[in-house]
Amino acid sequence: MEPDVKQLFKGMSLTDEDKELQQKMELEMKMLDGTAKLLAAAHQMSQQLEGAKTLLVCQTRMRAYMLELQRRRNAQALPSVEKKPPSCNGQVALSDIRVPLLWSNDEHFKGRGDSHRFAVFCVASIGTEVKDSELLVDVSPQNTDLSFDKLFLFEAVPSDFECEIQFFACQNNASMAAAIKQRKKLSDIPTSVGKRLSVTKRPDDLYSPKFHEIARCKVALDDATGMIRTYDLAVDAEQEDALPLMGHFCARVAVIPDCLLQADFIGILECQGTRMSCTLKNPVRHLWRASILATLK
Repeated sequence: MEPDVKQLFKGMSLTDEDKELQQKMELEMKMLDGTAKLLAAAHQMSQQLEGAKTLLVCQTRMRAYMLELQRRRNAQALPSVEKKPPSCNGQVALSDIRVPLLWSNDEHFKGRGDSHRFAVFCVASIGTEVKDSELLVDVSPQNTDLSFDKLFLFEAVPSDFECEIQFFACQNNASMAAAIKQRKKLSDIPTSVGKRLSVTKRPDDLYSPKFHEIARCKVALDDATGMIRTYDLAVDAEQEDALPLMGHFCARVAVIPDCLLQADFIGILECQGTRMSCTLKNPVRHLWRASILATLK
């Protein structure tokens, strides 16, 4: 049963940030409902996979919102404590994600693993910001790695951030496609006949793709070098017929503080008897004659 978002905020003294979180949760609930309906009506494999991916990302985002809501509830319930001075926020960029695959010789070189085809995508999240990559729909033994071109950019991130990267996969082979076709055939059966058949087998039960988490990793400020480097990957070893991951992946994690992007001071400075427009940034001082600035305005 879907939760009533307004009931979740009941009893709280709502701030503007709380109202914004409530609106985000309501929007996500609508996305979940709409995606579930589209997924039930989809008859093509590509539509099913994209719908299942969207559904999982929405659920992941809702979990992040629920954790944030619980944190805010606890903050209101507990007595106020002395707050630490705020640290400088910044931007975090995650890119160039490559995950090597370790197929057997028979699968990779002799083409005996054609039935092992997968659809794969990844999700990166910091706090309530959850971003997903493109969907790789035909990963087979001919692929030596998973390559994601998506640039994940997070803004206003505190220095003690923790970025979680999750990889999800779903089998995408001939038997799955055949199940989709069979589902379409049953959905085309006249209603009177379909009602009698639904007692024994429903079309929705034949196949609905489900993505499973196959690996994850967490990176923090100390891992941000701005260069492509290798990170350890926690692989789910319990998955049967899963992608043969090697236990590590490559990525580029870069961080830039907001104080290097924003001007610390903008105003008029008198320099050797001349009034000049001044901007202090990073920490470089830029000067213009005030008359020139007035002309630009």
